[in-house]
Amino acid sequence: MDDAWSGRLESFVSRQLQGDPNACVAIGVLSGGELVYSKGFGYRDFSLTKPVTDRTLFGVGSVTKSLTALSILLLEEEGGLSVEDPVSKYLPEYVLDGSGVVRIKHLLTHTSGIPALGVAETIIEEKFKSDREGRFHDRSEFVEWVNRGSLERVAAPGEKFLYWNEGYTILGEVVGKVSGLGYREFVGRRVLTPLGMSRSGFGVRMLFDDDSMEPYAVDGKRKIRVGFPDHPLLDAAGGLISCVRDLLRYIGVFTSDPHPFEKKLLEMLIAPHVRCGLPTPFGDEYYGYGWVVNQDFYGHTLVYHSGNIGVSTAYVGFIPEAKIGVALVSNSENIHTAYVGAFALTRLLGIEEESLPFVKYQRLIDTLSGAYENFSGTVRLELRQVGSMLYASFSQEGATQTFPVILEDESLSVVVGVEHIPIELISAPGRVDLLIERNRFHRVS
Repeated sequence: MDDAWSGRLESFVSRQLQGDPNACVAIGVLSGGELVYSKGFGYRDFSLTKPVTDRTLFGVGSVTKSLTALSILLLEEEGGLSVEDPVSKYLPEYVLDGSGVVRIKHLLTHTSGIPALGVAETIIEEKFKSDREGRFHDRSEFVEWVNRGSLERVAAPGEKFLYWNEGYTILGEVVGKVSGLGYREFVGRRVLTPLGMSRSGFGVRMLFDDDSMEPYAVDGKRKIRVGFPDHPLLDAAGGLISCVRDLLRYIGVFTSDPHPFEKKLLEMLIAPHVRCGLPTPFGDEYYGYGWVVNQDFYGHTLVYHSGNIGVSTAYVGFIPEAKIGVALVSNSENIHTAYVGAFALTRLLGIEEESLPFVKYQRLIDTLSGAYENFSGTVRLELRQVGSMLYASFSQEGATQTFPVILEDESLSVVVGVEHIPIELISAPGRVDLLIERNRFHRVS
């Protein structure tokens, strides 16, 4: 890529890193089936001495789900199962059926009708807090938890998208049982090895490698070492350990030929099956089999998935018809990997970053953050960034109230209950004033 392209991307990544001095990011970009860019930003170790690279190993979280879905379709291709089969055909110990039969396809698309049961979150938190009594010591505890949790059902199978990590854990058990190999071995033999993903696998021992992340957390202002959330119940839902180079090999099968899998099988994975239902800056999104699909990303189809296991995050995304893709990993939850990925893809498409809503929002945050007061000084306003959000704190007569500020329809608004109060920007010599309801605010610091 040319210097202007890489310079804009690197500037955006560096801006993301400003809020977390311990964070690192590794990113790689594909175009036309070729690696055209890769770079590491920051350090992967606890003492901040070892640079991160595109070969550094990280937990990639829910990016794993598409490999689990691919494994299911490989077994279907061989006649071992059908996505139309009831889950009970293979694992009768799970009592998932309520107002309808829960089939394998429902677990693939998060449409079992059962809401999140918090298994992955519990395991991850326990790795952070070693003094807490652990749950899920064996599979029977998980089965009992899921069976009790299925009584929380809110919809019939196939009716509603409810992101359900537990469903992918169950799919991993189906893969292991039908293949006779166990989940880890099947994925290793049938997915990772054919793709040449030699640095990818499962289990915390992977992180004994010389080029791997060191898990940490921040407690207040103190940086502490924590355990990596390795657990068999996380494997199929979010247990893969990988690196940028290997993730690019994976998404490369969707953007170039030749590849070791049937084209029809890959098309089934990324076909939209159910509307996700959550609003996004880029319109409606759908879930395929282990992939999120946006059919109108600046006139293109974007296929992607992100992952987060507390100590690391990841994003992979590609646009099949444009034959471009991006993969990135980080050791920090503060890095918006999906934003970085979308930024890189829009630049590859030749689209200016100013069209990205989160870029506009961040630039407004950078421009407007600070302290203000009205003409009389009786009302003070502080605009400050917390995480990825801008907040407005109004102080008057000894009382302070704080509200979020959002960007909608190209304009900023303060959200007060159900009301959206617009913020009008007024240009003045050498400054920008803010008109909010009856007050014109001048910056004082």
